[in-house]
Amino acid sequence: MNALLNGKNEAKSSRMLILVPTRELALQVGDHATQLARKTSLKVAIVYGGVGMRDQERALRAGVDVVVATPGRLLDHMGRGHVAL
Repeated sequence: MNALLNGKNEAKSSRMLILVPTRELALQVGDHATQLARKTSLKVAIVYGGVGMRDQERALRAGVDVVVATPGRLLDHMGRGHVAL
């Protein structure tokens, strides 16, 4: 995260991907990443299946620095053009 803070993200594209196998782990890692980024300019999105895609899509389109995702849902978003990694 330090490296991300020192760089610029003018393209509104994601700069770090954390791929995890389950939604439970995505939530845990995403919550921890959000806590670490709390007093910084970094934005974190948690992307996992079993819930609606609209809020996740909105976050990805707005531009986030860190994406924590499960493989299946990430592929869904990539196939729909919601995320550029």
